[in-house]
Amino acid sequence: MEDYVRVERELLEQCGRVDTLGECFAWLERCNECIESLECRAKRPRLTVGHRQSTVARIARLEGARTLLERQFVHVGHGVGDDRSLAWREIDAAFANRVLTGAVINSGHIEPWQFLKDAESVVLERVRGAIDRHGSVKVNTAFNGEFVAGDKRTVMNINGKNCELYRCNDLHEWHVNLLYVQDGNDHFVWIEDLSRLVSTQINGQKNKKYFCDRCLHYFSSNEKLESHAVNCQKVNECAIRLPCVEQRWLEFSKHCRKERVPFIMYADLECVLRKTEDASPSASSYAYQRHEVYSIAYYVHCSYDGALSEYRCRRGNDCVSWFARQLEDLAHRVKNAITANRLMDFTRDDWRRFDSATYCHICERPFAPGDERARDHCHLTGRYRGPAHKGCNVNYKVLIAVELRKLEVKLDKPIYMGMCILDISKMCLYEFHHEYMTPLFRDRCRIVYTDTDNLIYHIECDDVYETMKRDIDRFDTSDYPANNAYGMPLANKKVPGLMKDENNGAIMTEFVGLRAKMYALRVDGKRDTKKAKGVKSSVVARTISFEDYTRCLNDDIEMTRRQACIRSKLHRVYTGCWNNKTKQKVIRSTCTLLVCTRCTTAQHSQCQRDPAPCRYTSCPTDTFRTPCLYRRTYHAILSL
Repeated sequence: MEDYVRVERELLEQCGRVDTLGECFAWLERCNECIESLECRAKRPRLTVGHRQSTVARIARLEGARTLLERQFVHVGHGVGDDRSLAWREIDAAFANRVLTGAVINSGHIEPWQFLKDAESVVLERVRGAIDRHGSVKVNTAFNGEFVAGDKRTVMNINGKNCELYRCNDLHEWHVNLLYVQDGNDHFVWIEDLSRLVSTQINGQKNKKYFCDRCLHYFSSNEKLESHAVNCQKVNECAIRLPCVEQRWLEFSKHCRKERVPFIMYADLECVLRKTEDASPSASSYAYQRHEVYSIAYYVHCSYDGALSEYRCRRGNDCVSWFARQLEDLAHRVKNAITANRLMDFTRDDWRRFDSATYCHICERPFAPGDERARDHCHLTGRYRGPAHKGCNVNYKVLIAVELRKLEVKLDKPIYMGMCILDISKMCLYEFHHEYMTPLFRDRCRIVYTDTDNLIYHIECDDVYETMKRDIDRFDTSDYPANNAYGMPLANKKVPGLMKDENNGAIMTEFVGLRAKMYALRVDGKRDTKKAKGVKSSVVARTISFEDYTRCLNDDIEMTRRQACIRSKLHRVYTGCWNNKTKQKVIRSTCTLLVCTRCTTAQHSQCQRDPAPCRYTSCPTDTFRTPCLYRRTYHAILSL
């Protein structure tokens, strides 16, 4: 791409220096070779929209220069229409059977508005001819021109707004939706019915949905869509502009944010707790304390003058109104300090550093030979800060532009459409269970509990850790101990989509699942894990035990726990108590999971006498792999 830019610049510069007919033919031959090369590039199927648009614009600019030179020396015919200042050029691009690309080349106009006015008839004539041949078309327009400011020249693209060419035609007569399929042969497919494609992804209802092609909002009836379209045409009037090749690098431009703010304020208040009269401990939820402010303090710190820093406080019933008055007075004092413009304190040493400086201290870029340098200083203290470009020094001020209506939107930020983290985790869990665990263990594998991102399994096999080591590409084992007893390698740290053993090889002995987001489990060598959605973690840790979960399951009872919260109601802060049920309905059955993977030889006889699962879970490392007559049972929490 850089070679095309250089060649185009050289051709345009040489075009103005052609004096003889021989130089003209030599220039035309080189120009034709460059145009043919650009046309071949424009036909590439996987070229991005920005690159293709930039290539077409270069072809149009070279065609315009060639037309001017031919009229000057060769006197050939001109393009469509009687106006010799305009010429139409068909440009071969990708999708030649479906996308026709053409350019109106300016060779005589100086004012852009006059060129656009005269080019309208040429474009409409071509569009009407395309509609007669194809029945319906969709037209995208872009304005490309070279702008000159002093000695600087730049080429800019201005994308036009896409709208109906003829109001009498329905939008769907010339607009279709395409789906880009990414596979071995990337291609587009026609979306015949957008509602059938995305309805199941939105909700579970099977009714037809009507989508707006501008904003992609959907409605339940066509009448609602038509009423929405009236306002949508008025709101969405801004053009969408994609970044070009020259703007592919992100740069930091908010240089003013590198300076410390001159003033900062810290404020805090204290409240007295007063009992409420309507507090009723018998109610399920009630507020028993009201927070009333009785003390306020604030501290203002100035970064450049310690004399302007101050601390003030006040106690009493009028502290809130006092604080409001203090804020107003502080705003006036800060305004007077900021608006004061002190003269620059510029010494001889500062002058020598300024004269020998090679870099701008604001943007940290070197000075070009023709750049004009400025002396930047702090207007609050008069301190000389360093040399700067004249443009950087002017734009260093904090200016806020208020835009009432956007004319264009530049899509230079990452955009995620149709993506939900819950959907992704669900697909990963489905794939792991149905395509890996079920074919591998079949009826010897059972899900005890499932959540949005984890699975609790009951597995019967010889050695599940050998299976994990064999299929290490499916698991994240980076949190296992370095010298673990299973010889598990530490691999795949934080790789998205892989399952992780939450216990990291520790033995899970018991698990109780009551309902969604309400379960408890025990692991050897660790504290009991207790979860209860809607109840504070501190309340669960202090007042709910593992035995409470088993009682709720076995005795079919309900338990409540009272927790205190601070809430705001109508801009008044209260402390209240709310009761939360720890059990409502039994959904899962209890699972007492005792592992028989660490039996020693001396304990093996007891396993034969007792048909119940073996409860010996501790053994020396050298007897870890002693075989047991009973099938080993494993339980693990696997999470994304």
